[in-house]
Amino acid sequence: MRTRMSVVLALMACVSGGRFAAAQTVRGRVIDAANKAPIMSVLAELRDLKGNLIVQTFTSPSGTFVLIAPPNQRYQLRFAAIGYARHAPLDVVLGNDPVALSDVVLTAVAVTLPEIRAMAGKRACGKSELTPDTFGGLIDVARTSLQMMDATMRSAQLGFEMQIMTRYAAKGSGKDSSISADTTAGTLREWPVRSLSIDSLQLGGFQRAKTEAEGFGYQYYGPDMTVLVSDWFLDTHCFSLDKDRSKGDTVVIKYDPIGHPKYVDVSGTLVLDRSSLTMRTLTWELRDLPDGVPDRAAGGDMHFAERSNGLWVPTDWVIWAPLTKVSRTISRPVMLGSPPGQRGGSARPPASMTTISAPPAPLVQLVGRKEQRGRLTRIVPIGGI
Repeated sequence: MRTRMSVVLALMACVSGGRFAAAQTVRGRVIDAANKAPIMSVLAELRDLKGNLIVQTFTSPSGTFVLIAPPNQRYQLRFAAIGYARHAPLDVVLGNDPVALSDVVLTAVAVTLPEIRAMAGKRACGKSELTPDTFGGLIDVARTSLQMMDATMRSAQLGFEMQIMTRYAAKGSGKDSSISADTTAGTLREWPVRSLSIDSLQLGGFQRAKTEAEGFGYQYYGPDMTVLVSDWFLDTHCFSLDKDRSKGDTVVIKYDPIGHPKYVDVSGTLVLDRSSLTMRTLTWELRDLPDGVPDRAAGGDMHFAERSNGLWVPTDWVIWAPLTKVSRTISRPVMLGSPPGQRGGSARPPASMTTISAPPAPLVQLVGRKEQRGRLTRIVPIGGI
């Protein structure tokens, strides 16, 4: 309990220490609606009116929090806790005096087995169809789990030591003709999966053409935390219950692109623990990859667990992607404006005919596979706490 308390206090300390030259405080307490007990490790965020994050912290073992921000401004205070319904944002005006709030009450979310069975056969596409009867509640708790784990990893008061093994396999005529692997140790400071911005994903999907300096081919991306909790992701994917795998205390929700996407998109699963409503596993696979690259040749899975200090973090993951090279077909002349018939047998095209070269079509060739396996080895409090 002492270790758990010290880690949470360390997380709270990241918002203090003179971050703002002129600052004021917002303090309060978060309690359970049923038993009025304080709730520990609730994520409290102060955002400006445009939604930009100003500061965030976690509640202490007594359920209290303190946030420090510039005065004479209006803010929104938001809360997130695993296993609890989201609280409506609170409007906060910071003046020249500290702000003390009344108790913030969170209601526990419970999903019963009959409710899960009732979802079987249903399919919700887009955010507007995600109601409590069609996965809305489950998707919301999954997003909360992701948000809190991301906030934990980004804390400046904790160090996350990890071990990474990267493996390259070159494709030969039969099996992989050559394999190399390298194991390194490092520090995990952000979500292990890299993605593009939402704007880039809307324009070109989960891949990017490499530059000449990068060796051509394509760079592939997975869904990071920002993507998974975005409205864009919810509006462009369908969600359904995997009835065969949703047994006992496990709830498995599948997600797939709506319709036939124009660009490389992603499908996969969200695996939740039914009793605690925590996310245990995230899987993803890329769809509609370029010709020459089989679907699902890029993807990954990530597992989560609660450590002894009470924090939920990614514990291990594997990410794979194809190694490709791009060649181009030979351009051929194309005649535009040719009349239906030509008199006189002249070999020269008339003035109305234009000769152009068609743009070369890219040819993607699969040459190998890259795989990265990561494992969280230790959480280290920073600053001697």
